[in-house]
This record gives sequence, structure tokens and C-alpha cells, in this order.
Amino acid sequence: MINKSELLSAHIGSIVLKLAIPNMLTMSVWIITFIIEGFYIGQLGVIPLGGLALGFPMLFLLLMLSAGTIGGAIYRFSGSKAWR
Repeated sequence: MINKSELLSAHIGSIVLKLAIPNMLTMSVWIITFIIEGFYIGQLGVIPLGGLALGFPMLFLLLMLSAGTIGGAIYRFSGSKAWR
């Protein structure tokens, strides 16, 4: 976890990289999972693959919204003074 003094005094590039790496890893795992699922569903035929293509954008939207909600909840309940 990055403390407040490190956020204010460290180089901005290193801070952004430290904060971005977990998100990049998570999204990479999601994308690899979706590629494997797409390959598997593609073996079933064109119509199931078309249904999957309609569902992927909605799933990505839900994943991004849930990630933001969970991040906000963690920020709020971790004792931050910004919410008071």
C-alpha cells in the first residue's frame, strides 16, 4: 500500500506505475479468459459466437463498474477522512 507521504513526494511516473500494475494484471486475466471462452464457444458454431459477441461489451461494462464501486468502498471504509 502506498502511504500519503510517498504519494506527495515520489516521482509521479513511479506512483502511477505502482497503482496501475494491479489493474493491468487483472484486465489481462479477464482478456485471456474471454479469448479462451470465445474460442470454446466458437467451436459450437456461428450463432452462439454471435450471442457471445453481444454479451461481451455488457460484461466488460459490468466488470468496470464493479471495480470502481469496490475501489470506492475500500477507500471509504479504510478510514479516509475525505468522506467525512
